[in-house]
Amino acid sequence: AYFDCYLFVSLAAQQSWYPINSTVGVRKLVMSKGMPVPAPYGVIESLIAATDEDGILHPDILLRPGQRVRVIDGPFSEQLGVLDHVGSAGAVKIL
Repeated sequence: AYFDCYLFVSLAAQQSWYPINSTVGVRKLVMSKGMPVPAPYGVIESLIAATDEDGILHPDILLRPGQRVRVIDGPFSEQLGVLDHVGSAGAVKIL
């Protein structure tokens, strides 16, 4: 399942995120430059809308070959590309 170990939280800008890191079961926050990365407006709603009646998210609903994508973290951060392939385990190939 996608996001089976993820916890999505909503925080006001002035709220501390440190207590989340000490919550039992939380391994780490998605971070960039030492700060938690917020999901852009509408992303969570789009994920929910893309689930089937059992709440299962199917990646082919979200990503299709030929779509333009932007890498948001890691060694290729901020690089633009075109989605070439989505593997059965959710791995992607970007050109």
